[in-house]
Amino acid sequence: MNARSPWPQGGPFKRNIPNALTILSLCSGLTSLRMTLTDRVEPAIYFILIAIVLDGLDGRAARHLNAESHFGAELDSLADFLCFGIAPGMLVYTFMFHGTDMSGLGWVACMLLVVCCMLRLARFNVSGAELADSGQPVFTGVPAPAIAFLALMPIYLLQCGFTATQFFHYIFVFYLAGVSYLAVSRIPTFSPKMVSIQTAGSRVIAVLGLVALLLMMSVTWYAFVLLAAVYLLSIPFLARHFR
Repeated sequence: MNARSPWPQGGPFKRNIPNALTILSLCSGLTSLRMTLTDRVEPAIYFILIAIVLDGLDGRAARHLNAESHFGAELDSLADFLCFGIAPGMLVYTFMFHGTDMSGLGWVACMLLVVCCMLRLARFNVSGAELADSGQPVFTGVPAPAIAFLALMPIYLLQCGFTATQFFHYIFVFYLAGVSYLAVSRIPTFSPKMVSIQTAGSRVIAVLGLVALLLMMSVTWYAFVLLAAVYLLSIPFLARHFR
């Protein structure tokens, strides 16, 4: 494997495309924070989801354009911390716990989420190459974008019409603690590398992806709850298979 260059290679335009996508992702995370501060929950969620999409695109663009660099990797990690740690943590605290009897405990749970996201990103920064060469088509622990998506589960449920009772708050304090643990764990979790166009099940995956897209367009919040639940349910099966 070629050593990663400290700076992006190629022409100025090509080498900065991945970094531009990373900066757009960062701006999306910042805008989500602004939406949270102005009590606009739906846009706040959508801007985090946009950041998730952009985060997936910047890495692929860097590999496709041969523009991978240490600079780009560090930039991506810093953007991920804001978009997938700070932004969802503040969103969940503001719309789930702020102004309730559980605000103190909820704040601790949200801080734990942010801290564990930071620890995961730091661990990946120092061992990413080792993990990439492990030969396993899975992630070690839950990656930062998935942390954000899973952490928003209580907000999806509120958008579905669930009532935020005190019991509901207690349940999701423990839920956020569990998601935080998954972020720093070494449990095998789903990776897109598991889905290859050469695999026999690729058509099934494509059909399921289309169904998921249609669900998100028609019953958005229920679809997000379902996707998060499926992701979580896949973890014990993958842990059993790849350990």
